[in-house]
Amino acid sequence: MAESKKQNFHHIFTIIDNMVDKVACDLTAQGETISCGKGCSHCCYLLVEISHEEATELAQWVLRQPQEKMDQFLDKIESSANDTRSMLLSKSEWAKFSNPWDYESDLPDEVYDEYFYGKSRPCPFLDGGSCAAYESRPTPCRLHMVTTDPSECSRESTDVTEHEVQDEIEELQDEAAPVISAMARDGRWGQLALLTYDVLCEHGAYAARSNRVKNAA
Repeated sequence: MAESKKQNFHHIFTIIDNMVDKVACDLTAQGETISCGKGCSHCCYLLVEISHEEATELAQWVLRQPQEKMDQFLDKIESSANDTRSMLLSKSEWAKFSNPWDYESDLPDEVYDEYFYGKSRPCPFLDGGSCAAYESRPTPCRLHMVTTDPSECSRESTDVTEHEVQDEIEELQDEAAPVISAMARDGRWGQLALLTYDVLCEHGAYAARSNRVKNAA
């Protein structure tokens, strides 16, 4: 990625983070408590849609890691991508989402449900209860906040009616949409592991790993 584009990308992340911080402060002033924090990882089992630019940021994070750690994440991303692709190919009406889609396309609600309640696979970047790539996490992760008890976000929760997202948070997500659209100029969107895997393939990461294995044999 060119340095100017990378700087612009981080500039947009900064804008989103500032918007999130303001809403969090406003909610705190109203006596609300943001439940999300390090060690709470229920949302890391959700299906997350990201732009090609966000996948590129995650891929670049992987490629900056020491060799052993990089290979660990390459394995986790590939495994998660293959698992997600198999799930999406299991039904004909879902199959098109096994490849990148455009911003206007909407995943069916049942895909999200099957991924969260059926697959029970964590994000490949979840490590020890927290996000290993936190500084490079995509905008859906940055914008995700709740004020209800963390247990209500669990797949095992039996009372989903108590899961609450404050109006201010929903308004924030709406206000952030134009900022995200400005960032997503490539036009390709996809599930986090699938799209990050594609970008890593484009960068030759898996081919390079195969060559290292062959040379070491």
